[in-house]
Amino acid sequence: MRPAKEDRRAMADEHYDDIGKSLAALVVDAKMGTGKAWSLLGGLGLYRRWMLDLWVERYREENPVKARRGRRPVDSRARRKGLIDDLKQPGG
Repeated sequence: MRPAKEDRRAMADEHYDDIGKSLAALVVDAKMGTGKAWSLLGGLGLYRRWMLDLWVERYREENPVKARRGRRPVDSRARRKGLIDDLKQPGG
């Protein structure tokens, strides 16, 4: 890692517990983009934009995303057959 990048990471790490962790959780867990999260914070002028990127990177390292099981897709023929059977029933 380059010395400048190490210095930036050290600066970002100083503020990680103050606000960085919360903003990184907002970006990662709520699937909000870094641009939108920065729009919440940038106007204050307290932190730099590049800090947010480093906070998100650190948060992802500390909290790996767990794979979620997706829903099984419904077979379109079975669905269509079910709809036709519903129409064939008397009174339906």
